[in-house]
Amino acid sequence: MFEDYGPKDQDVTKDVKMLFVTDVHVRDRPVSNRKELETYFQDIDDKAKELEVDAIVTAGDYTDYDTPFWEGKHLDFAFEKLNAVGKPVYAIHGNHDRMENVVKACDRFDNIDYVVGDHRKAGGYSFVAMGGEGPTDHPHTPGHHDNDIIRGWLDDGYKLAKDSGSTGKDTIVISHAPPKGTGYQRFRNNYESELRAFTDEIRPLLSVSGHTHAYGCEVRAYKDDFELFFDLDRKEVKLKKENGYRRTLDYEQLENGVKIDGEEIKLTKMDGGGYCIDMGSLQIRENRRERETHVTFNEREWETTTYLNQNALKKGVFGYMRAREYDSGTHQLDIYGNVSPETEAIEAIDGDEGDPAYELWG
Repeated sequence: MFEDYGPKDQDVTKDVKMLFVTDVHVRDRPVSNRKELETYFQDIDDKAKELEVDAIVTAGDYTDYDTPFWEGKHLDFAFEKLNAVGKPVYAIHGNHDRMENVVKACDRFDNIDYVVGDHRKAGGYSFVAMGGEGPTDHPHTPGHHDNDIIRGWLDDGYKLAKDSGSTGKDTIVISHAPPKGTGYQRFRNNYESELRAFTDEIRPLLSVSGHTHAYGCEVRAYKDDFELFFDLDRKEVKLKKENGYRRTLDYEQLENGVKIDGEEIKLTKMDGGGYCIDMGSLQIRENRRERETHVTFNEREWETTTYLNQNALKKGVFGYMRAREYDSGTHQLDIYGNVSPETEAIEAIDGDEGDPAYELWG
């Protein structure tokens, strides 16, 4: 199921496989979606067992913002299904969820841990998290928090991760809303400035989020005095140097071969669709239609952070992914958005009020 683009002659020192679930929005009023969700959770159960995942990560919005009575019932419904899979579940709350109710619901189930401001480890990788959403212009939902609280959660969790021996390259950050400035985050003001500052500082292997009901994946790579931003949605690579120099390259230019500070970037089309961007010790393979992204890099030359915003249940999908580290310092991250052409994800496009994309914001 997982492609293996890592070195074939080296030992794997860390290896984690996980499912990512977000924005199930259980509801009973005015129309119940529980029948639809029964099938959805069964698919999660089947895939978790097929892949033998180490953990399930769930990023909030289990409810559709109802009264505390109904919210409790919706949380129990979702958590009963996830708990029954029999795998560790790392849970946070979303902006539609009351934090205190999610905490209580997690305590009722043996396999579900509330990880906001905390830390968990699986397959040698650390998971740290923030919950809910920061200050925003749509305060009608209950899961909103001041920026200092959000930063405190992230710092507390990362301190525990460092105490366990982790650094940024083997840390996975979970949030409900995506970080500020990520290319797919274009709906209203629902971004996380403190989260983006945090990921810029620690440069985690992966930052994964939901909330927008759109799919997007992008990669930022750091080396010496420059940063590369691989915008996989727009098919562009952006260069930024410490001296202020900036340059944007599209895929057509990359097909002809381009050098940056002596580093050659090669782009080739892959069999079956998609592209491979090759810089030697850094390779990115992506197939936007199939929602697949594969990042391979060597830590002796590069640091990378991949930002994933997973499409939500509105299209009935969930994501799964694997991270591996080899004894040479090579890392491999595989992301599968699990979206078929029949359930095409909502594209992350610029949206203004009245546009369909704007109205689908969560």
